Amino acid sequence: MIKSLGLTFPSHVAATGGRFEFKDSKAEIPDTLNMLIDYPQGLTVQLISSMANDTPVQHLIRGNKATLQFTNSGFEIVPQRIFAREAKPYTHHKTGAEELDLHHRNLQGAIRRNEALRCDANLGYYGVVATAMGNLSYRKRKYMRWDAARQRAIEA
Repeated sequence: MIKSLGLTFPSHVAATGGRFEFKDSKAEIPDTLNMLIDYPQGLTVQLISSMANDTPVQHLIRGNKATLQFTNSGFEIVPQRIFAREAKPYTHHKTGAEELDLHHRNLQGAIRRNEALRCDANLGYYGVVATAMGNLSYRKRKYMRWDAARQRAIEA
């Protein structure tokens, strides 16, 4: 998604959460984490995680005209009511888009046979920067901003 939208580094990131359920855990990570990642292109990515609840979080993209929802068997596009005449519903099954073994096979092929990676190093870098900014925001309890000139996250 990030590559197809032309996104690189986020402009701002805010994260909240804590150890609310597993307070005595030796883990350094929170059992609940919420992260908002703003991009200069006008897109916000929301990441939600809770180890204290076994109900899966829906994997979807909310646009202004429709919602793209990923399912176990593919995806579906559901138009917003106001755009029902302009955008039609669509369902597609068996895409394999959510199958992690495809990513693992691609990585193994790159290592063993020098095949091209579908996720290049820059795309990985952009993702790591976004999540690192979220971790900093959570730990510092501060809103973070990307400083492009210095290639680092700073407090906003």
